[in-house]
Amino acid sequence: MKERSPIVVLILSIVTLGIYGWYWLVKTKGEMNKRGEHIMTAWIWLIPIIGGIWWLWQYSQGVEHVTNGKFNGILAFVVLWLIGPIGMALVQDAFNHVDKSGMTGAPTGSGPVGPSSGSFGQTQPPVPPVPPTQPPTQPPTPPVPPAPAPPASSTPPSTPIVGAM
Repeated sequence: MKERSPIVVLILSIVTLGIYGWYWLVKTKGEMNKRGEHIMTAWIWLIPIIGGIWWLWQYSQGVEHVTNGKFNGILAFVVLWLIGPIGMALVQDAFNHVDKSGMTGAPTGSGPVGPSSGSFGQTQPPVPPVPPTQPPTQPPTPPVPPAPAPPASSTPPSTPIVGAM
């Protein structure tokens, strides 16, 4: 996770009337996804009320996973929802401690590998593709022939006589 000053996150979120807060949430979501989280795109915010709440809940669960439980997901959700910029500063402080203490939700190199990842001027060797596994195939079973029809007869079937003594 990129180290940022929690005070700067707080001040920029207030001065820009929340615009930096949205930017910060999306950037840190991307950093968490590189560590193995699966937080959906922020475009879900466009769905009124439910979209933002659902996304923030997933984001908060990602915060708990990336910090290995040092910052509770429910607490992250509450502080981000109720006290926005202050909550962002608290979460950023937890993110700053992730790399210092060696806590990680997933290995740092779990993101995409190739010339576009890593620092400027550094490339990582390509990883050979893994062939897809296919389930074992069974030979097709031959079709079952239909059962032969009973012979046609001109006599009606016999019926038992009920009530005869």
